Amino acid sequence: MKSQDSIEDDAVDDIIGHALGLIDFRPQRYFVETDAGSNDPRPCPERVARTRSQIGLLLNDGCEPHGSEPIRPPDDLRQRTLNRIREQKAMTLEFREPFVEKPRWRLADVAVAASVLCAAFLGSLPALKNGKATAANLACSSNLTQIWQGVEQYATTFNVYPNATVENRRLPIGATLALMRHTGHLPESVPLTCPGCSSRLQARELPHWNQLNQQSEQLLRDFSAMMAEVYAMHPGLKGQVGVRYLDRSMIESVKSVIPMAGDRPPVNGRTPLLQGNSPWHGGFGQNVIFADGHSAFIRGRSIRSLDRDIYSNRQGHCDAALDPFDIILVPAGACLNQD
Repeated sequence: MKSQDSIEDDAVDDIIGHALGLIDFRPQRYFVETDAGSNDPRPCPERVARTRSQIGLLLNDGCEPHGSEPIRPPDDLRQRTLNRIREQKAMTLEFREPFVEKPRWRLADVAVAASVLCAAFLGSLPALKNGKATAANLACSSNLTQIWQGVEQYATTFNVYPNATVENRRLPIGATLALMRHTGHLPESVPLTCPGCSSRLQARELPHWNQLNQQSEQLLRDFSAMMAEVYAMHPGLKGQVGVRYLDRSMIESVKSVIPMAGDRPPVNGRTPLLQGNSPWHGGFGQNVIFADGHSAFIRGRSIRSLDRDIYSNRQGHCDAALDPFDIILVPAGACLNQD
C-alpha cells in the first residue's frame, strides 16, 4: 500500500499533466482530487487553472499574451554594459600593477638639505662660543660672590677685612683664604679658581692655617705654587712697618669702587705683572667683585678714571694699597714687600 506522500506526488503529476494537455481522458490514477460532491474523476478545475498559470509564467519567453510586442531592454543597456566591463578591466589592471617604491629623497634634495644644515651649523658657532663664554663668566661671578660673602662676614665680625700677611709676613696674600676657612667664614666647597682656569681648587684643599703658621720653607713654597691660579685678593694697607688691616668703616662711602677679589692678572710665574687682561676669559677682561657685593666684568685694567691699573697701587707696584682709597688686587701667590 502506498504512503500518503507517494499519493500526493502522484496527484500533483496528474494535475500538471492535465494542465499541459497530456491527460485528456480519465486519469489512470484513481486518487486524483475531484470536485467536492462530484463523482467526476477529473482534477479540480481551480487547481488546474492555477497550475497552468504558474507553468505559463515559468515558460514565458518575454511575449505578453494575445500577441503583444516582446518586452525590449532599455536602449542604453548595451553601452552601459560595455562601459562597466571597461571600468572593471581597468580596475583589475590597476590592482595587478606591481608596486614600485619611489625614493623619498633625491640627490638634489639631499644636497640642499646638507647645505642648509651646514650653513646653520656655521652660523651657530659664534653663538655657541659666546654662550660658552657667558656661562663661564656667570660661574666665575658666582665663585667671587661666595668669596665676598666670607670676606663680608669676617669684616662684620671683626670690623676689619681679613688679611693673613698681617698675622705672618712670610705668607702670600692667598693665605687669607686659609685664614677665613680657619675662622669659619669660608665654606669648604667654595671654588677658588675661575672655571676658565685648568686648576679646580676648592677651599677644602687648602693647608690648615696652623700648618701655614709653622713657617716650613717647603710648605710655603708648595703653598705659593698652589696659589698661582687662585683669585687675586685685596692686599690690605701699607703701614709704617709691614701691612695693616683695611678698616671696614674707612671705606663705607666708597665700597662700590673698592675691589675685594677678582680674576688674577697675567704674570710671569707669580710676579712680575705682565701687560693685558686676565688670561682666564680669552684676554677680553676680568671679573671683579667689590666691597658692596656687586660684581662686574671689566674689559680693561682701569676702574673708570679713578685708577689706571687695578693690579697695581698708585706707585705702580704689585704691593699693598697706599691708603684705603687705593684700588688694587694682588695675585694670590705673591708675597708683599714688608719694608
